[in-house]
Amino acid sequence: MNIKVRKLLFIHEGVSEDGHVVVTDINFLGKIIGGQLNPKPEGAYRGAKFIDIDQLDKINFYPKITIKVLKEAWSKNFKIEAQYLIHKYN
Repeated sequence: MNIKVRKLLFIHEGVSEDGHVVVTDINFLGKIIGGQLNPKPEGAYRGAKFIDIDQLDKINFYPKITIKVLKEAWSKNFKIEAQYLIHKYN
């Protein structure tokens, strides 16, 4: 799939309970400009699909607060400043 990145939305950093794994998530707003969604499963990664905004509460999404900020950003048509979630929501 070809996507044109429009803007940075959120950055989140998380550390596992044992402190051995650090994950940084960077979320962008983008526009599909061609191709098809065709992920290749790897490790714990199982795939990707498009869902409706009202289905976010039904998926396993980390950090959970990201669902709240995604819905807020959606309601504002993504006219928001980029957010660093660990400082604002942890």
